[in-house]
Amino acid sequence: MCKEEPPVLNADQIADLLDCAVENADGIQITAVMGAEIAGESHAAFFTSDKLAELPSCSAGLVIVDAETDVQGRACVRVKNPSLAAAILQQHFFPRRSAKPGIHGSALIHEEAFVHASAEVGPWCEVRSGATVGANSILSSGVVVGEDSEVGENCHLYERVTLYREVQLGSDCVVHAGTTIGVDGFGFVWSGEAHEPMPQTGTVEIGSGCVIGANCAIDRATFGVTQIGRGCIIDNLVQVGHNCQLGDFVILCGQAGLAGSSILEDGAVMGGQAGAGGHITIGAGAQVGGGAKVFSDIAPGSKVAGDPAIDYMKHMRAAARRRRGE
Repeated sequence: MCKEEPPVLNADQIADLLDCAVENADGIQITAVMGAEIAGESHAAFFTSDKLAELPSCSAGLVIVDAETDVQGRACVRVKNPSLAAAILQQHFFPRRSAKPGIHGSALIHEEAFVHASAEVGPWCEVRSGATVGANSILSSGVVVGEDSEVGENCHLYERVTLYREVQLGSDCVVHAGTTIGVDGFGFVWSGEAHEPMPQTGTVEIGSGCVIGANCAIDRATFGVTQIGRGCIIDNLVQVGHNCQLGDFVILCGQAGLAGSSILEDGAVMGGQAGAGGHITIGAGAQVGGGAKVFSDIAPGSKVAGDPAIDYMKHMRAAARRRRGE
């Protein structure tokens, strides 16, 4: 099969797409956004304030900059947020692929399951009793959709994603390879002789527009619901414990871990390898630095770092004193 040629945008099309003016750009033909160090004449490159030193040596045919940057007569787009403009352009050049309607012959679809006619179900997938797969969604090879689970519209579940029973995945979600959603939470009670399991009878509900990385685990609730709001971004190798409650647009970076019943309010961010002890609240817009360990509530809008997590500036001053040997 021949590889499709990338779309090409001229200056007027770029101006329309980004709703801004394009300067000094007569005759440009742009096929992709590339990094400044590898961009060529047919590429756009974007420059945030900390990368402007790379601008003179960049060979891109179009540069994306803020309003104040001197581009010395080069073809440019001036925008408030160069990173966002670059993302919008790149989405145009490399859109998510559309579903190719149909069910592979090796897939197993239970007679009481429903798969929309416009959905794509790949090799060796299984859609179990009572499960539904929404319009234009894609199940790549080896995906399992458990009993009474729901995959919304326009989703893409990559290879070997598993939804246990009674999981609800909203529309426009992407779940990358190897992730498991709805696994039993870590619930055991010591009897004096053995760890007795507490049956995990709850569910998982994930809002629309979420992106979940590879090899994550999202536990079902002991009772009730493990809840993830809309527009959340979860990086690779993240653990979300039972009964956690994530608001909208929360970000969990790689290898972050949430113990059971952690609450992250809207827009909270946890850096890579950060951890939250159970039954704590991280307030709206709070930022937890990479590797930090949170054992108590964090106020909205706060920035914390360290183990245990403390105010970010206090942590940095303490680190400076340690470096000086104080």
